[in-house]
Amino acid sequence: MDSEYNYTFDLQGDLPQGISYETSAREISFFGTPTELGDFPLQLSVVAAGRSTFDIDDEPEGLCSDTESRDLVFSVVQGF
Repeated sequence: MDSEYNYTFDLQGDLPQGISYETSAREISFFGTPTELGDFPLQLSVVAAGRSTFDIDDEPEGLCSDTESRDLVFSVVQGF
């Protein structure tokens, strides 16, 4: 089940001045008011890790995980 996994977020790149982010169990949220315009390239990686449900060669249960990464652009444009 998906609820048995913990998520870890890693954000690489520079956000515009005035923008911050925080993570919770399954979300990343951006907040603030940007003070500069432009495009800001980012890479977001998410690792989902949980306990495996099987033993291999009588080893104790370990973690199983999967990682996904995406290249993103955080764009700030002038309001109207």
